[in-house]
Amino acid sequence: MHLPVDGLVFFADAGNGAQFAISLRGPQDIFAWKHEDDSRTWIDSTVMDYLHGWMTAELNV
Repeated sequence: MHLPVDGLVFFADAGNGAQFAISLRGPQDIFAWKHEDDSRTWIDSTVMDYLHGWMTAELNV
């Protein structure tokens, strides 16, 4: 069963099929969405923290 992605805005690709999205409902958290199993993994609470993690290779998906 696939969960709806309503309320998510996708803005980046991890290069392995995972997509990064920001939530527009409630806190604007960043999630990684994996299409294979429709899972969502919380990544960070701000875009700036996500960008820092991605650019410093501290973030792995």
